[in-house]
Amino acid sequence: MNVLQLCDRYKLQSRKSLYSRLEAVGLKLPKDDDGKAYATEQMIQQLDDLDQHLKNGGSLKHYTPVTSVTTHLESTNNNNLSDKTTQLTTQQTTQMSREELLEIIEVLGTAIASRLQPIDPIAYNHSRGTCTTTKLDTFKQRS
Repeated sequence: MNVLQLCDRYKLQSRKSLYSRLEAVGLKLPKDDDGKAYATEQMIQQLDDLDQHLKNGGSLKHYTPVTSVTTHLESTNNNNLSDKTTQLTTQQTTQMSREELLEIIEVLGTAIASRLQPIDPIAYNHSRGTCTTTKLDTFKQRS
């Protein structure tokens, strides 16, 4: 689809408006053998998504291009917490709903929390060779 057809499709008054939309989506139109710019079917789908975003009251500034996302969580456990490894791979970014974002945060939070081990402050101080006494300990020793 050429520039004129794109302007007609989205009811744009100028080429500048079209190029502003292309910039918001992060696209640059390729040129054919005659040097004329055109949009591929995939580009048109992205521009259609932007057009819907604008019709719903959104702005170019707040638009996030939509792409697919694939998330794979892999966990292996060798019956030892320190040997447990968790791998999270995200292949593409996307405009996510609040629920999807919360789900990913929950998965990440669980993976991080499974690796946390509380530090025993007494054992930590003894391992460093510094055993500090508190005012309460000093008071108890005097009594």
